Amino acid sequence: MLDTVTCDVLVVGGGLAAATAIKNLLETQHDLEVCMAVKGTFGLVGQRGSGASSCGASETGMPHLRDMPASSAEQDLWHNRILQAGLGLTDRNLAAVMVEEAPKIKALLRQWGIAFGAEGPHHLGYPFIHAIEQELRSSKARLFENTMITDILIDDGQCVGAIGLTGTEGIVLFKSPAIVIATGGNAQLFSYNVHPPCVTGDGYAAGFRAGAELMNLEFMQIFFSTVYPTRNLFHVRHKKVLEHVYNTENHQFLADYLPDGISIEECIEENLRHAPFSTRDKASRYLGIAIVKEIQAGRGTEHGGILVDVTSAMEGVLKVQDRFLGSRGIDLRTTPVQITMAHQCSNGGLRVDTDAMTTIPGVFAAGETSAGMHGADRIGGHMLLSCLVFGKRAADSAANWAKSHPVSCDIESVAREKLAEIQTISSSSGNIPPDVILQALQRSAWNNALTIRSEHSLTALQSDIRQLREKFRHSLFVRYPGALINALELRNLFLVGELVATAAKQRTTSLGGHYREDYPECNTHDPVRTLVLKNSEDKTIQITEEVIDPEWRDNEENLGAGRWG
Repeated sequence: MLDTVTCDVLVVGGGLAAATAIKNLLETQHDLEVCMAVKGTFGLVGQRGSGASSCGASETGMPHLRDMPASSAEQDLWHNRILQAGLGLTDRNLAAVMVEEAPKIKALLRQWGIAFGAEGPHHLGYPFIHAIEQELRSSKARLFENTMITDILIDDGQCVGAIGLTGTEGIVLFKSPAIVIATGGNAQLFSYNVHPPCVTGDGYAAGFRAGAELMNLEFMQIFFSTVYPTRNLFHVRHKKVLEHVYNTENHQFLADYLPDGISIEECIEENLRHAPFSTRDKASRYLGIAIVKEIQAGRGTEHGGILVDVTSAMEGVLKVQDRFLGSRGIDLRTTPVQITMAHQCSNGGLRVDTDAMTTIPGVFAAGETSAGMHGADRIGGHMLLSCLVFGKRAADSAANWAKSHPVSCDIESVAREKLAEIQTISSSSGNIPPDVILQALQRSAWNNALTIRSEHSLTALQSDIRQLREKFRHSLFVRYPGALINALELRNLFLVGELVATAAKQRTTSLGGHYREDYPECNTHDPVRTLVLKNSEDKTIQITEEVIDPEWRDNEENLGAGRWG
């Protein structure tokens, strides 16, 4: 028997965007029934259910946001920087919302009792979630932990609810006219990432299956990460830290990958301006390319990294990072650190308007699940800001929508086909557990579709996905606790991997964090077109191109002289 829960607004996710949404609903919508579904335990940052709120965090402590522009002139400059970083793929209306709402959101956070200071993880979400957790647990909102939302339910073209699968494999049908999807991005598509294991592209996949448009999926932030014994972002703020990068043969290999006319010093100095991998300058890309090529050539460590010796450059290491990595078993003062190129976050996702509504009426998205406020690159710290601004905005819009769009359909009838698909997967009787197939998918995606891409590599990923899907259909083993959720996460990652490969294959130029080895040049002279993906009537990927910012012009001076990434 199905358990049916009726509510006005369902918030899906446990990261910063979802926490902001639920907090805002509790503060302002006392007359609405609100539910929240989290894949793990809410508040356990870094574990299942927490999203990317502290992905790669250094240390817990006081939150910090960038200084907010006070005057209209300062806001215009900030807006221009966002648009310039996005390289024509940012929705300037969404960017304007971020700039205009940023000072208000900081004031609101103070009202919520969240203090600001300079210590701890800058631009990360742990302190916010910690401040919200206690109020949520003592509120009238219904919190469904260890519950994965598998599908969004649509009737007559608009949202009517969702299907939830509990950790004990029970089914919960949520009958709700408004859903806020804040499930993060698709980090677990790649073998090296700095996210908890729950970040499996659920929002992208559920939205796509329901008919929503997605955009900018080929763009993501790719960052240095430690690989052993812990995986965390490895921040570099001084060129001395990168002067001793070598492989397991004790060879400093960077010069082997530099074209004529580009020096090691130029490569490193450009990289310091924007820590994430990017093609917008001439030289910085070759450091990331060189690291990946050395690992792919078998000259990496047994854990899949290359070596960086900073023992003689400790003055260039962030003190917070030194303390944190030391607590995790990495002594930068005595031992080379193993690093690789890892997925940090995705700049694309579900297309939303300024009310945070997706192209499906009643479905709203925020945080890394949404797209448009970032483009081919983004300003550092702005994912945190977008989670806060659009988390609140999605909550407001969802509440207003719910008040005028009650659900009257038979939710079980609407869910019947989706429930049958879940039942088919749960009945699998093969001998290969989901995690074995997942690891093969992640290896292929990291090798073929993260830092270095080409027609050949993206075709290889698509081929691997087809083969792994066949194993999934015919050889999947789900007879152990939690296996069905793992299998449904894997199903989502197959779809998201296909979407990313399709978009990356279509974009035959290098742009921002998207590097095509077979098209290494960046073309911003022609109108830059956003790739919009949607589920077609025959269940294939429909891709269209659209100029979303016809006013944009390439003018790097708008980024300023400081660090922008």
